[in-house]
Amino acid sequence: MLELGKVEVAATLGALITVIGVLWRMISAWYEKEAKRLIDCEKKHSDVQGVVVDLTGRINLLTGRMEGVESLSKSVLKAIEESNTCKKSPSCSRTDSQLLQ
Repeated sequence: MLELGKVEVAATLGALITVIGVLWRMISAWYEKEAKRLIDCEKKHSDVQGVVVDLTGRINLLTGRMEGVESLSKSVLKAIEESNTCKKSPSCSRTDSQLLQ
């Protein structure tokens, strides 16, 4: 069997402790790097989420305006159509200002 002296055991323990220390430093450095990266990512996510909320509000506003414009254009077209129909009919007594109301 292999017999180890005090010097060999001490050297082996020293090497093992050194390897553990190096690995611990590597893991600690990696953890710090990933923690910073995670914080940056969460900040960017928060910023993007704020932009999405802002854009959603703008889209809703523009959609409402578009629906208002469409409604107004339909009522104008209807009034023009009624005006043209009324002008062709001799029995119509409505004026143009009454048709636009």
